[in-house]
Amino acid sequence: MSCLFGITFILFGNLAGNSIQFGIYMQAVISPQCTENDPCFHKAAVLFWAVGILSICAALNVMTRKLFIGLNNGFAIVKFMLVAAMALFGIIYGTAHGDGCRTNIAWSNRGAGSEFGDIVLAIFYGMYSYTGFEQPFYVLAEVDRPKEIFAKYVLLALGSVMILFPLTNVGFLCVVPYHGPQTVPKNMPLAFFDIIARGGNPNADTTASQRGISVMLAVVIFGTIMAQTFTGSRAKQEIGKEAVIPFSLTIATGSDSIITRFLQVADGRNSHIDRRYIEDQPEQVPMAATLLHLIFATILVVVVGIPTKPSNAYRILTYLRVFIIVVLGLLTVAGLAYLKIDSWLHGSRSGTERDDAENDAQQQPDEQRGGRRWLEKRQWTPWLDPLPTFVATVALGFLSVAVFAKPSQIRDDERALPYWINPLAGWLILLLGVLWWAGLRAWQWKTRTRTEVYRWPHVAIDEFGNAVLKAELIERRTGRWF
Repeated sequence: MSCLFGITFILFGNLAGNSIQFGIYMQAVISPQCTENDPCFHKAAVLFWAVGILSICAALNVMTRKLFIGLNNGFAIVKFMLVAAMALFGIIYGTAHGDGCRTNIAWSNRGAGSEFGDIVLAIFYGMYSYTGFEQPFYVLAEVDRPKEIFAKYVLLALGSVMILFPLTNVGFLCVVPYHGPQTVPKNMPLAFFDIIARGGNPNADTTASQRGISVMLAVVIFGTIMAQTFTGSRAKQEIGKEAVIPFSLTIATGSDSIITRFLQVADGRNSHIDRRYIEDQPEQVPMAATLLHLIFATILVVVVGIPTKPSNAYRILTYLRVFIIVVLGLLTVAGLAYLKIDSWLHGSRSGTERDDAENDAQQQPDEQRGGRRWLEKRQWTPWLDPLPTFVATVALGFLSVAVFAKPSQIRDDERALPYWINPLAGWLILLLGVLWWAGLRAWQWKTRTRTEVYRWPHVAIDEFGNAVLKAELIERRTGRWF
């Protein structure tokens, strides 16, 4: 699983697709009336903007940790307010101008209808808006008082987007006319603001408004890439600790942030830092892991972006990212389901049952009961447990196979590749992780060596009585086995 997750995440644990969309918006800022099929549209400029924004986010990530976290929080607030404003403004505008909400939104079909493959594809792309929920789990060491804060605010964030995102779609449909799937514009936000800026006058000049909206949407994407750079680089740092990739210790090692180094040189503090003591360590950032993150994101932009249109490149990379999240999510919830079933089979107790059994003299010793005893180890019980685990396992398992169903409604610009190429590529990427594991095993067998990783966490108790991970020392030992 370390190889499967590690190799997959190194390849696609980035937002290369979003960076291409950033480039599309910046091209719209320069030439608002220039579409992708026009000669004035410069694909090279889009790719340049994509690589540039990835590089800027990577540079900010290694420059300073605290300021980067503050910037992420600021962009999150801006994005939340923008989404809420778009939803409310669209509903208000559509209701006040011709009752667009009632006209455009109806249960009846406006097209030829949807087959099974169309529904699966719609669910797949719809899921992309909700991806990102897994990112905070990668950086729990960065969360202040996780027991009091983490679960509460993750659920609050998920609840917020589950309300706001559908309302935003309602706002879009209240303003943008809908006469079937083929009439949906390629870029709904730009079409949404274009109609509002025209104010019912089809001949109105909306160049300035289109530039302003493109800048605003590009800023939102900038914040999204920043957040994913922060979490993705730290996840790759953890993958380095597993010693399944080359230069693993280099990638796993934290480095002094650029601003910290500058301040040390400026006031001569570097000579007074005792590196033997954890508390004396300056601010650390995953510099090597960030470079790894940037390299593979850039490769995806170039490899997928050069031979295809930017809109198709964004769609392909979006699809593959969702596919990877679906399958890795399936493996996660399936493993969690296994732990629960294993606990039941081995008589694991939880809650009151465990408390009542503590004084039971006839209680079977743990080493004789066997199993992993998940119910006894867990610190938090979700609502309706274990139903969500089994529902998620079945749903994601079904979806990971159903993506091979052929959709009937495909746009002309989406016919460049067969429909089955994207899901096949997703499974091949996962197969690469398995082959990587097999290669490591073969190398160990051939050389008669085995690599073991030892971790020594440095934990301190804060003023709230919570254990805080200050640092983690990693040692890799490679020895012969017979």
